[in-house]
Amino acid sequence: MRRAFSLVELSIVLVILGLLVGGILAGRALIHASELRGVHTEFNQYKTAVMAFRNKYFLYPGDINNAQSFWGVLATPQGTCNTTEASSATGTGTCNGDGNGMIGNDDGLGYEPLRFWQHLANAGLVQGNFTGTRYNGVGY
Repeated sequence: MRRAFSLVELSIVLVILGLLVGGILAGRALIHASELRGVHTEFNQYKTAVMAFRNKYFLYPGDINNAQSFWGVLATPQGTCNTTEASSATGTGTCNGDGNGMIGNDDGLGYEPLRFWQHLANAGLVQGNFTGTRYNGVGY
């Protein structure tokens, strides 16, 4: 006697496989949506931190022209504050920005975008330790 699968059995297997594949794809879509929500939430947290900084210090982080009066002077091996190279500085010492209301490199103070994160961390508005300098082309 020969045994074989009936069409009903084969169709049940195909339905089960379809449900599994559909569930996996739906799960991946949920994970992706969750990641996007996380990015959006993190962006809003940083935006809130910047606005809180501006309300407290009246200038943007990185651009604040009296940052050293709050967090101390950065001691660099080169002895200058406008270095964008890696330094062995530790602690909250920092450099002043120019206070022009813009965080950028075109004003001769190429470290303002790097100090942005350091000033936010020094003010306790974001977590992390930032030196405000570059190491191998990456800001820290």
